[in-house]
Amino acid sequence: MKTKLFALLLTSMFLSCTSNSNTTNETTTGPQAPETTKTASEAKAECAGEVQPRISIEWTDNVDANIDEEKIQRVILNERGVSKFSITTDNQISDLKLLSLEFVEADNNGKIKFNTEEIEKWETFSANERIDVRGDMIGSIPNYGISYKQGSMTLKYAIVESGEDGSLSLMSIE
Repeated sequence: MKTKLFALLLTSMFLSCTSNSNTTNETTTGPQAPETTKTASEAKAECAGEVQPRISIEWTDNVDANIDEEKIQRVILNERGVSKFSITTDNQISDLKLLSLEFVEADNNGKIKFNTEEIEKWETFSANERIDVRGDMIGSIPNYGISYKQGSMTLKYAIVESGEDGSLSLMSIE
C-alpha cells in the first residue's frame, strides 16, 4: 500500500511540474518514504525555480553552536519547561510564526486538523540566526508548530517528536 502511495505521489509531483494540475497536499511517511518529502505546493515552487528554504527543528542540546550569541533569539513559553528546541534555516524566510496547536480532529485518512494561535512572529529570519524555544511538549499530539510565507503561500507545520529515536521533525498541516 505504501509503495503504491509513494509511486502515486511521485507521479503526481511529475505531473504538477508538467501540467500544474496536482492539488493534493499529502506527504509520504514510513520506511518507503524518501529522506525528504514534499507537499504538492513545495514541488510546484521547486518546478517554478523558487529556492525552498530548509527549516530545521532540533533539540537545543544537539544544535551546532556556530551561530553568534547575539543572533540567538530566546522564547520562553514556560520557565519550568523541560523541552528546549531550536529553529534554524539555510535561507531567508519571511513572516515566520511560532504557533500553539490545539488538536481538533483526525479523519479516517489520518489527516489531522488543529486550531492554531500565534505565539511569536518574526518578519524575517535568516541562515545566520537561531531561535531557541523553551516550553512543554506533552504526549504524542503536537502542541507547537511554525508557519512562514513562501511566495504567496503560507506553509504550516507541526513540530513532532519521533517515537523511534526522539528526534524532531516538521509535519505539514493545514
